[in-house]
Amino acid sequence: MSPPIRDPRAGQDQTSSPAKIALVGLRGSGKTTVGALLARELGREFVDLDLEIERQHPGERAGEILARVGEAAFRELEARALSEVLARNGPLVLACGGGVVVSEQNRARLRGSAWVVWLEAPVEELSRRLAGDPTPRPALTSAAPGSVEELAALRDARQRWYEEVSHLRIRTEGLTPAEVARFLRGGLGAAQA
Repeated sequence: MSPPIRDPRAGQDQTSSPAKIALVGLRGSGKTTVGALLARELGREFVDLDLEIERQHPGERAGEILARVGEAAFRELEARALSEVLARNGPLVLACGGGVVVSEQNRARLRGSAWVVWLEAPVEELSRRLAGDPTPRPALTSAAPGSVEELAALRDARQRWYEEVSHLRIRTEGLTPAEVARFLRGGLGAAQA
């Protein structure tokens, strides 16, 4: 069974194959895992925006950098890294951090330079996924990181921006990352036909 999918900007020109594909969504939505699989299937470079930020701060994970410098400074680092990645020549698949859409400048860059896919799942499922992930994540709300309460608050704050920036929305609940990547690859072909 195919996951529910919709094109929130149906009718816009999508006649050429997207050179850059950017995945957005909340923590735990599968952006990194699906992105790496999709890049391999398409024969493209895979870029994780958090890893790009980490390269500029050796020895620190993105979550640690965020906790150390604060959200405003981290968003500036993220915006700079996003601009650099999107300026690269050649096709790629980009896994963005969940908060990349907070900045209007980032949303404009993404819309202008990439075909953006929003990976979405219920917050209860995202919380279950994050419970098994050892990646350190700082609290972005007053709730515990990765909790249903935190994810619901982030979803409520960011949903309009995910809708605004995305060309394609895929609900991933009940699907493996490989199934999502295969479905996405097929959806890209259909959207470009």
